[in-house]
Amino acid sequence: MNRNRKWIIREEDLDGGPPPRISHDIITIANYPLKENENLYIRGFLGAGKTTVLQLMYYRLSIEKKGSILLLVFRKVDEERLRIMLKEYGLDANVMNFWKFKTSSANYDFILCDDVQLVGRSYLSEIKKRAKHVIVTMNPDLEVFGSCPLTHEPTLTYNDVQEILHPTVFDLHFSYITENAIRIAKTLLNKDITYRPYQLRRIDTKNCICKTENDLDGTKYIHNEAQRALSCGYSTVVFIPTNKGIVSFINNLIKLEGKGPWEMKLSKWGRIDYSDLNQYLSSIGLNYQFIGNGSGSLSDIDKKINLMTYHGSMGFVFDRVFMPNLNSELFISFDESISRNLFVLALTRSKMNLYLLYSGSPHPYLERIKDYCVIRDISEEQNDNACNVGI
Repeated sequence: MNRNRKWIIREEDLDGGPPPRISHDIITIANYPLKENENLYIRGFLGAGKTTVLQLMYYRLSIEKKGSILLLVFRKVDEERLRIMLKEYGLDANVMNFWKFKTSSANYDFILCDDVQLVGRSYLSEIKKRAKHVIVTMNPDLEVFGSCPLTHEPTLTYNDVQEILHPTVFDLHFSYITENAIRIAKTLLNKDITYRPYQLRRIDTKNCICKTENDLDGTKYIHNEAQRALSCGYSTVVFIPTNKGIVSFINNLIKLEGKGPWEMKLSKWGRIDYSDLNQYLSSIGLNYQFIGNGSGSLSDIDKKINLMTYHGSMGFVFDRVFMPNLNSELFISFDESISRNLFVLALTRSKMNLYLLYSGSPHPYLERIKDYCVIRDISEEQNDNACNVGI
């Protein structure tokens, strides 16, 4: 391969920041010269760098100037995130979420589709009709929806993608998530995900299972620790499985601050109006924001304590991750497989510290992973500290 050609992406050109470095297999796929009418299927586990491949391929195809390109992503927040990323390459990228594509009609030379496992056969068939080349990424081990949210048909399998696209297949063998997270994922998913030769992160996460007196004390602990982390320059998020749980956490937070309650409003689609919630939090001086459903600002993601659902965690990483209320009665999904997948998805978003909090009896997932975590009783520590300072 002629490495002097302008579009060739070299690892040394992209490795200007701290670890993890961009892996060789990502560079190889990003530089792959597509043949006429060829489609690509890029497969990888959590943290393998699937989105990074599409970023670099978009960059390369833009430099080649061989045709129109669309980068297709699941959510509106992914649109914003990818546009910001590609702007760093000097590109005004054409990025669209799955819903907008479904209601549009334009055709393209290249469609790059991230996380295609979230859609169904009819959606992928429509993508194929509207592009000369289709490049998709997929995590075949990650099941977070029982059916496609857009078409309500079964989500895609590897065999479905093969049958529809007849693609050239690439596997990503490296992982950007840590050894501890890999061990926890293997334990909870009961799947052998050790095919990758090694991990790229040099610093492993510190996982802590924290027992609190009750959920309100858990909220107080998270609030204090998250504020401290944020003041030290660490990005911070609180992951909660359901919208109902988000509202409950917010109500506890407001109660601790002695502020008036938030009167929940619904959007015109009958969903919780999280933009109104974010405005309320700002008005009472709480440095939090909910990210998802079109709400929240990525420009503030390192300046605020972020709130997200487990579903919303996909594609994001934070220095400090807090997962509260992991009690025995925790509800994630009616489907046990999806529950486990969503739990693993959320806890693998941590770059440095992961805090898993419960009161009363711990959820069975915590029992299964306790060997990979430090166990702390926060209620006893708080009592000890109170005694030490004479309160």
